[in-house]
Amino acid sequence: MKQTRVFWVYKSAQEAHYLTAQLHAGWRVQARHVCRYTFVPVPAQDGVIRLDYQLAADLPEYTQLMQDAGWTLLMSQPVLGGRWLYWQHADPTARIYTDQRSHIALLRQLRRRWTGVGLGAVALEFVALYLVCLTGATPLRTGLIGGLIGGLAALYGANFVSLTRQIRHLEREQDWRHGNA
Repeated sequence: MKQTRVFWVYKSAQEAHYLTAQLHAGWRVQARHVCRYTFVPVPAQDGVIRLDYQLAADLPEYTQLMQDAGWTLLMSQPVLGGRWLYWQHADPTARIYTDQRSHIALLRQLRRRWTGVGLGAVALEFVALYLVCLTGATPLRTGLIGGLIGGLAALYGANFVSLTRQIRHLEREQDWRHGNA
């Protein structure tokens, strides 16, 4: 079975929830290409799917640690010098991040990497706009590139704001648990 779904970086928890629901219905994710998921039929299973991002240099040790903890790697996707990892565990209450500090560190790393990509993309669009202006700007060309700049800025801005909200929520929760509020 193939399905198309869009999950932005800050929606990784919703993506994991969607994939877990598919697993419970008897479909395990096998591959993802951009926004297209390929599922294989399996007996309906309890359990959970969680997503994680790790730098390539940390993968061998991290993968062994996760497998020792009962996680099964379903697939991984290369991105920005690391990989998105799709893990399955038979225990439906299993969590990858059992402490707030490491979860906050992950979200900060994602925010930093994706914001850099967004700023680079917007900068390239401004260069394109400048070149169009040098070679004979028309309202159509200028409007098209301006729309691309606005769209990219909005997308990456929403990603930054959403990841920042998640980080702040976890920090407040951590402070509350430790009586530092």
